Amino acid sequence: TLINGLNRGLGFAIPSNLANEIGQQLVAGKKIARPWLGIRIESVGDNPNTRDLLKGIDKGVVVRTIEADAPANKSDLRPFDVITKVDGMPVTSDTQLQREILKKKIGQAVKLTVWRKGQTIEIPVTTGELPNEIARASNEIAPPEQGRPEDVGKLGLQVQDITKEISERLHLGDARGVIVTDVADNSIAATQGIEREDVITEVDGKPVTNVRSFREALGKADPKRGVLFYLDRQGSKTFAVLKANDR
Repeated sequence: TLINGLNRGLGFAIPSNLANEIGQQLVAGKKIARPWLGIRIESVGDNPNTRDLLKGIDKGVVVRTIEADAPANKSDLRPFDVITKVDGMPVTSDTQLQREILKKKIGQAVKLTVWRKGQTIEIPVTTGELPNEIARASNEIAPPEQGRPEDVGKLGLQVQDITKEISERLHLGDARGVIVTDVADNSIAATQGIEREDVITEVDGKPVTNVRSFREALGKADPKRGVLFYLDRQGSKTFAVLKANDR
């Protein structure tokens, strides 16, 4: 993906000057190369579950997911950041952000103005070339030899410490957090896109290193307001907001 809007696939408007350039490349039989950040996005306000956690900003583009091995993954950009400008140009919707990135060259340094937890920061990102296809391998978790899943009934998921066996089987390396071993159908976790084999690394900004710290962080959160989970999904970084009234 280049930059995906929530549930919008790859649909985006192409500026006229870029469309002309692409047309010339097609006529000449050249490969069509497009700039890529490797993020999935949604406009502020698109998702009602994030509104209560984004107090203080009403315009911009929320970073939902940062793809594995993508240009943005090499920057300081994080899931749940809100991009408000690209090289000083304001962006208030996912379509605007897509258009601004499409104007850039591959390998060009881009300055993103980002709102994060009430602070405005600037993050440099260098564009890459959009791959023809991003493939993912699916792995299965075998029954662990040690450790026991911890049931989080009200959210509809089970988590477990990352054992050596699980880490090796899923190629997690030195990943820290707890791994999701099961997600109940039609649960809060399921409706917000949490998947089996996701690694939960933070809860409401508090680092998670094991089931105990996960429980402690969850105990301090407010499910009615929304609990922000940071997730690592096979190298991609994303987030989910779980609210008690999602069901």
